[in-house]
Amino acid sequence: MKVAAVLKREPSDTRLLLAGKIPKIIAHYDDNAAAESAVEGLKSLGLTAMAIGDEELHQSVPGFETRNLELMPREIIFRDGAGHEKRIGADDIFLIIEGIIHTRTETSGTRQSRKLNIAGTLLMGGLPVFSKVNEPTTGQTVNTEPFIRLYPKAPGGIIVEISRSNLTSYTFLGTGKQGSSYVNFENTVLKLRELCPAAVFDNRLMKVSAAVEYSGRANEDNALNCQLMYLFHLMVARGE
Repeated sequence: MKVAAVLKREPSDTRLLLAGKIPKIIAHYDDNAAAESAVEGLKSLGLTAMAIGDEELHQSVPGFETRNLELMPREIIFRDGAGHEKRIGADDIFLIIEGIIHTRTETSGTRQSRKLNIAGTLLMGGLPVFSKVNEPTTGQTVNTEPFIRLYPKAPGGIIVEISRSNLTSYTFLGTGKQGSSYVNFENTVLKLRELCPAAVFDNRLMKVSAAVEYSGRANEDNALNCQLMYLFHLMVARGE
C-alpha cells in the first residue's frame, strides 16, 4: 500500500487511520521537513493532506460563548452571560459548523436483590428463606449537546460558539419560534445559513460515528475536530 509506505506504517494500521468522515490527525513528526515530505507524498497519491504545527492545531478554544443573539439584516449580534456583545457582519463568516457533543458520565448507586439465606432455610426445615441485599451498581449516562461554531474570514478573529443548553431565549426567531428547543435550535442553524449564504456549511459532526476521539475528553476532542475541519476548509478555499 503506497500510503503506508509514505507514512512508514503497516498497511492494516494505515487503513484504520484513513477511515472516517472528517479530517483527522494521521501522523506526528518531530520536525517540519519530515512532515512536509509526508504531505507531498500523500498529495502525489491524490489525497488531501496538510502539515499543522501544535500551536495552530490547538487554537481551537471558542472566543465567545453565546447566551443570546440578535439577527440583523446583514449582521449578527452575539451576547454572552456577562452582557458583553460581539457584532459580526454576515459576509465576514467563513465557516459554520453544526454538530453534537457526546459526553459520558459515570454513575453509581445500589440496587436491592434477594439472596438465599442458607442458615434461615435450615432453621425453617428446608423451606427457602430469602434475605434482601443491597448491591453496588455502576453505569454510564450519555448526554448529547447540539452546538454551532462560526469561524470568521479574518485570521485570528473571534470564534463564536452557540450551544443549545446555553441559549436563554429564541426570541430572535420571531414568528418562527416553536415550543421545542430541539426545533428552535435547528431553526437557528437555518437562519444563520440564510443570513450567511457565502459561508461554508459543514454538519458532519452531527453523526456520532464521525467524531474522532483523541484524548477521551469530549469537549477537548470536539474543539480539536472543529479546528481540523476549519483548517481543512481554509486550505481548500486557498486552493492549496
